[in-house]
Amino acid sequence: MGHLPGLAVAVAIGSLGVARLWGPATTVRPVGRLLFFSDKLVLLEGDRQTTFPLASTTQITLRYQGYQGERLGPRAYASGHGNTIQLAAGPTYHFAIGNEAMQNTLRAELKNWYLRQVNLKEYRLGSRTLLLHSALTYEQLQRYKQELGVSLYD
Repeated sequence: MGHLPGLAVAVAIGSLGVARLWGPATTVRPVGRLLFFSDKLVLLEGDRQTTFPLASTTQITLRYQGYQGERLGPRAYASGHGNTIQLAAGPTYHFAIGNEAMQNTLRAELKNWYLRQVNLKEYRLGSRTLLLHSALTYEQLQRYKQELGVSLYD
């Protein structure tokens, strides 16, 4: 592959649900690993390798809940497992972020993607974000938008 990935995470496919009295809470099936590079994503499933080049035509939707143990409120902490990534209209992959260092690595990869003009839409706990920051000041947001050449309203 030439260079080392910035981030490698185990991925699962399916949907996470709320525990119900009448059935299982999840229908998630582990499928392999997802490697994040600045110019591509590589999905490893057994002996199969699928490469997704990152370019301005690439559509990615990232829904981020947080890293494991991240404080979300007075008595709420993230599990680290409620994160998803979807490439174009393909399947949605679930992935875990185990700690703050992994989150920072993910932020760095996202910044590279924005600079490559990848069509990236990211959400944190249901709200639109930029580089996974949900509480940016107006000035910080404008600086990032100018630096990265993005709009949150595309």
